[in-house]
Amino acid sequence: MKEGIVKSSKVNLSNISAESINQTVRTTAKKTAGIFKGFRDFALRGNAIELAVGVVIGAALTALVKVITSAVIQPIINAVVNWNSDYLFEKNVIAGNISLLVGGLVTFIITMAAVYFCIVLPLNKLMEVTQRQKEEEKAASKEIAANHEEELLMEIRDLLKAAQPKKIINSPKK
Repeated sequence: MKEGIVKSSKVNLSNISAESINQTVRTTAKKTAGIFKGFRDFALRGNAIELAVGVVIGAALTALVKVITSAVIQPIINAVVNWNSDYLFEKNVIAGNISLLVGGLVTFIITMAAVYFCIVLPLNKLMEVTQRQKEEEKAASKEIAANHEEELLMEIRDLLKAAQPKKIINSPKK
């Protein structure tokens, strides 16, 4: 019984031609290219990229707000609540926290520069190139359509000439 199962599961490769394999490969390649083109179009639409950039900027701003709050606002609130303005200067709280503030600002600026130069600028260039390619394709298709229209008109003219009976024109005698 096991032999029957094994025999029925064998694949007969003699019926497969090179042309059918090539056709299958071409079809699969076209489908795969279509999937990647669809993903590229989705990514370049801007919605997904803008959302990702917004999340990164939001995280950087959150970190900056936390640093400003802990380095500047919190010590001032503590001094006001304690009614002791000497507290701020005795322990050098604000001077020590200014380094935290500067560090937070530098981190924010570096994050913004990285986002701009690594994501926004290259994508803007890519969008520009893609737009230019679309415009060139439109111009080429218009030119092809114009040439095709001209060919059709010439073909119609030739068919009309062939359909007309030939007239013999007698030249006037001098």
